[in-house]
Amino acid sequence: MLALFAAAAAADNDPAAQVRKLVAEGKRPEAARLAGTWVADAQKRGDLLDEEAAWRALRDVPLDEAQYRDACAEVMKLLDPKRNGAYLSAHLVALEVLRAAIREGDDRDLEGAAKLLGAPRKDAGACAAALSGLAKGVVAARAEAPADAPLRAAFEAALKNGWLDLATYAGTELACSERKAGREGDTLKRLDEALKRNGDRSLLQLRNALARKRIPESTVELPPGGVAAAGGAGGAGGAGGRPAQSPVGAAWKAHGATKPLITVKRGSKGFEIVPKFEGAARGERAFQSGVRHWAGGGITLSFCGTGVSLTMVDLTGRNGQPGESSQQGPWQNFYLLAPGETWSVTKKGVVSVGK
Repeated sequence: MLALFAAAAAADNDPAAQVRKLVAEGKRPEAARLAGTWVADAQKRGDLLDEEAAWRALRDVPLDEAQYRDACAEVMKLLDPKRNGAYLSAHLVALEVLRAAIREGDDRDLEGAAKLLGAPRKDAGACAAALSGLAKGVVAARAEAPADAPLRAAFEAALKNGWLDLATYAGTELACSERKAGREGDTLKRLDEALKRNGDRSLLQLRNALARKRIPESTVELPPGGVAAAGGAGGAGGAGGRPAQSPVGAAWKAHGATKPLITVKRGSKGFEIVPKFEGAARGERAFQSGVRHWAGGGITLSFCGTGVSLTMVDLTGRNGQPGESSQQGPWQNFYLLAPGETWSVTKKGVVSVGK
């Protein structure tokens, strides 16, 4: 794969152009593979800005649902399994494969995803154990082996920590396992109660989308209101006028490669955001439904439920801001935080999660 990246880069020294060329030629899986290899190469070099460029190129590759799942299965193998990447990481891409396996009730590419999610990792936070247990339970379920215990542990952890997207997947798989064994538990009842208390219509829609595939008779009635849109509000434009420099741009050269650029702590009602360079003020972001953003000092973060991700590092202060959405898009991976946990990202693009 690295040879593919090197060949494309050597052609005109512009991997983004090569990705676009493959898309134009109808070679979308190849374009995704090239962009994923570019991400892996940038991470290996510790080049956060190039990783962002590669990630954006990957997000611009139009893939249908099946192609996206296949691309995730390939890209997760390209990334360093021990690294918590800023824009992509092997375990969060593996989670996309796991989600697809739960949604479809199959085991395609499940073994590789479960191996990644089950491997011990440092600085990954409390969610790592839940993801490992969920993967273990799904593998057991597909092998007709006892699966309730790891699935229930993942489900309980997700409910306890407010990871409701994850709880919806874990609860669906657990309910299927219980029904197959002739046991009617209260899993779906508890899941539905948690989702209705939260009030996020998109999560209830996810609950029904999974149910229609796996347990059609268990769909729930949505509360009054419009259907959640797939898109969202457009982003703000970039600053006009002469070339500028953002606070992070001014601090970039002197900022240590292994020092955090910014930290995010999950509190009781939202997130506390602390830039670690001069010229940028602290911020807050309350828990909200859908994908929402925070921008300060040239850094843009995205939030979804109790998850956070890096979206942009703008050294000039002239880039436009991304639009908001009712749900996360392809290759938009969020680190789920437990109460009191802090997420941070360094200049080299390494993420840490912990208390």
